[in-house]
Amino acid sequence: MREFDDPSRAPRWRLAARLAPAIALASFATIATAATPSRTAGAGATAARSPGATPGATQLAASSRAPGALGPGASAPASSSTAGTAWLGLSVGALSAFDVGQSLSMQVDYGVVRTPASWRRFDLEWHLVLGFSAPSGKTDLTTTVVPPGGYGAVAVSSGTEKVSALLFEIVPTARLHYNVSRGFSVFADGGLGLCQSLESYDRTEMYVGHSTWKESATGLELRTALGMAVDVTPRWRLLLVPVGFTLQLGPKFSGFTPSFGLAYRL
Repeated sequence: MREFDDPSRAPRWRLAARLAPAIALASFATIATAATPSRTAGAGATAARSPGATPGATQLAASSRAPGALGPGASAPASSSTAGTAWLGLSVGALSAFDVGQSLSMQVDYGVVRTPASWRRFDLEWHLVLGFSAPSGKTDLTTTVVPPGGYGAVAVSSGTEKVSALLFEIVPTARLHYNVSRGFSVFADGGLGLCQSLESYDRTEMYVGHSTWKESATGLELRTALGMAVDVTPRWRLLLVPVGFTLQLGPKFSGFTPSFGLAYRL
């Protein structure tokens, strides 16, 4: 009976572990920046409430209020993008497969805003995501042998199996934004698409010898993610995705996919 074990699988987490603190730190910094109240808005509001304020001072105070600041009777933050607005994004991240394989990954996506007119705090976007990565990894093989005398079976190392692959993904995705303030939102992604892998294997095994072969697999991919978006300028948006997963039916590279990137408003 042959068993597959990989006592060295822990290293496959290293790539994601290196990126995760940086993405998390950037996320907290982004939240802190977005949550900082505007001093200009506070000063303007104080001036407007002064008993002796003139109409001109009141108008000046209102005009100095920071964009997106809400008055007592104001509604929730309006959408920062109108329906039909298009975005072109580029993201870089990590793929750390649940089974074996890790790699840097790259994604290009084209998105269009499709927010219903009645929505205020939420934005809805449709995205087409194109992804590429080149995962690789190694599995240590073990086999079970029975010593002379037949007193119990013993698992011994029997070799290694190395895999390297090219992975292509195309996933239509829905993105739902929750607008915390003007220019800052948190979002959730969900999509279902196709993935294609081109895999190469190199196996060395005791009693069997050395062998190499190639495989290809086409399958379905389910993509989910949680992240945040910050409009650093009217046309540029920073994207941080500290939590991301892909589940693949066919190729063997389901895993964690944190990322960060930029999007340009067309």
